[in-house]
Amino acid sequence: MVLSPNRTIRDFTITELIGKGGMGEIYLAKDINLNRDVAIKVLKSELTNDPSFAKRFINEARVQAMLIHANIVTLYSFFEEAGHYYMVMEHAPGTTLDTLIKQINIIPEPRALNIFRQICEALDFAHKKDIVHRDIKPSNIMVDIEKNDNVKILDFGIARILSDARLTRTGTMLGTVNYMSPEQVLAEKDIDHRSDIFSAGILLYEMLTGRLPYDVDTESQFNIQEQIIYEDIPDPLQFYEFIRPSTINLLEALTQKKRDDRPNCILQAYQDNFKYTDTPTVSQEEKDLSIPDVSTVSDDAGFNDDKQETDTEHKTTYSGIHELSEPKNRLLDFLFTIIMWGLIILFSVFLFTHCSG
Repeated sequence: MVLSPNRTIRDFTITELIGKGGMGEIYLAKDINLNRDVAIKVLKSELTNDPSFAKRFINEARVQAMLIHANIVTLYSFFEEAGHYYMVMEHAPGTTLDTLIKQINIIPEPRALNIFRQICEALDFAHKKDIVHRDIKPSNIMVDIEKNDNVKILDFGIARILSDARLTRTGTMLGTVNYMSPEQVLAEKDIDHRSDIFSAGILLYEMLTGRLPYDVDTESQFNIQEQIIYEDIPDPLQFYEFIRPSTINLLEALTQKKRDDRPNCILQAYQDNFKYTDTPTVSQEEKDLSIPDVSTVSDDAGFNDDKQETDTEHKTTYSGIHELSEPKNRLLDFLFTIIMWGLIILFSVFLFTHCSG
């Protein structure tokens, strides 16, 4: 369904089309009563009669309504009119993270960690409500460069509430393959929040190196799936050498093949990893690397064109919690500082005593 500019639907006047995908379109609109910009997501007309797509769209609205957080796009209202479904959401200005990566290739570490910390906070909030996004990728992350790279996570279209297993079954592979966790590739039924943690690790890797860890040039998607299941991520330092050891430690922890070897809480893992040092600050030079303001979303933002279904007989059960240990080099720095201050104090006492005598 294509909505023309200036068309009014209920209390909203359409301004322009700002995004589209296989499932529908996203429009910038004006809320007539509240005089504010909103984004309206519309399910394609030909999909409204498909119970599975309609159910998924309604599920997305139900999930989105549970997530009121500074780094997650807020749902304002949901309605059906004349056989069409509409989702009215907060308009998140800026550009998608995939566009940012394409423009500047490698995002400097301080800036990447600033973006990633906000993603961690949003995911932690969702996970504590038993919600798994299942499609964390750069095109689903909006970054407002005019507001210190403020982040908004988009598109909970294939998110799952862990207490509701009706929308997931063994043998169904949902997500975007390059960012899938091994358990997603294996199409396991009991996907939990640690799948998002793996996907976030891949996203952080891409920000820091300007590339995905697995071979995306191969013609066979099956080859990528095999790499995700069996191969460790390549050393990011071979693509960009200016990455701190503590950040490498975090990357390795998030992308463990077995989910019981990953951190149980992504925000705690982030905080523990930088326990002995603050997250690097963004210099003015790094801020100057920002791309020009782009107030539109990418073509696939907010919609999942890469949903695939495949049958599999593989099923594995994991359990357990892995906590990320503090980087040893930070501890050594801390101890060294204490020893140096001790020597300075002793030397000062010696001088004072000697001079007094």
